[in-house]
Amino acid sequence: MAQPLYYLPGVSRKALAPDGNLVRSILGSRGIGDTFRDVIGIAADCGITDVTGTGPDGGSGCILCYQTLDGSLPESTGFDPDKQTWTEAEGVDGGLWLGLTNDSPPTPEDMRRKKQIGGYSFPLGDGQTWTVPVLRRPDDSTELPTGMVIQPDGSIDEPVKAAYRQLWEDAGKIVGYFYTDTNPDRQLDRPTAMSLAMRALGLNYRFGTHEQNLLQLLDSESFLAVVGMMVDTPKCLTIEEAEQKKTES
Repeated sequence: MAQPLYYLPGVSRKALAPDGNLVRSILGSRGIGDTFRDVIGIAADCGITDVTGTGPDGGSGCILCYQTLDGSLPESTGFDPDKQTWTEAEGVDGGLWLGLTNDSPPTPEDMRRKKQIGGYSFPLGDGQTWTVPVLRRPDDSTELPTGMVIQPDGSIDEPVKAAYRQLWEDAGKIVGYFYTDTNPDRQLDRPTAMSLAMRALGLNYRFGTHEQNLLQLLDSESFLAVVGMMVDTPKCLTIEEAEQKKTES
């Protein structure tokens, strides 16, 4: 078992973590800011190895890797082409490569974040079981964190917390496709749904566009099911079936 490795061309260990903590602007510029949003630095929960003239691109840089929740790092955190397979990420200014340990593909536990959002366990494109969080149901309820606001009449409102509000709102675009759209010819906006699915998985795992392109967890067999789970179609179908049985009895 081993989490992905990240090679940043032209970046040294000292530049990436001058005081031990990761420089967020560098992570953001290479497109992995969200993946590492809950990773602090080399004294806490990640490792950085300088590579001089022998990186995946033939140049110099550093390899970054986060610890798993049990504090583990891959056996080798340097560049070892005999034991690793490296893939260049497309469209990244400055460059980015992702590496996998050949005999230890990443598991959900390797990429799991400490904080988890409730949802459904489901096998994705790698055959392993991952947790898909519920973002928004047709009644606007959610498994995303909410606040609690006491109203003058004593009732309690539970607004989605600001950090998750945009995700909840964007999920509303998908709810209609599954529940309220009566046009049989309407097609799911796949780019929007794909982006939302990656963001949803990114809540529970260190996962984004680069990881999707590398691991292809979302594929033709899992994509639509994952999108449906984000808006809790399993629960709603169960309720509908129960109501149908009552009507028939």
